[in-house]
Amino acid sequence: MAVVGFSNSVYSTIIQPKLTTIDQPGNRIGEIANKYLIDEINSDNEISYKTIEIKTNLIVRGSSFKSLKRNSLA
Repeated sequence: MAVVGFSNSVYSTIIQPKLTTIDQPGNRIGEIANKYLIDEINSDNEISYKTIEIKTNLIVRGSSFKSLKRNSLA
């Protein structure tokens, strides 16, 4: 079984095994949201709807990594 979390908080590294997480760039999300909000406030046009995709990263740690151990048949 593998366990994966979302947000890459500090807690993901203090538990055992360390939690594999999706790292979401919170500062970048806030910057983009702020930009589009200000654009909407300053616009005379009707409210527009946008879908924005922001790249995330998978940080693989112990909760989803199975070490390869060789069985010895000696």
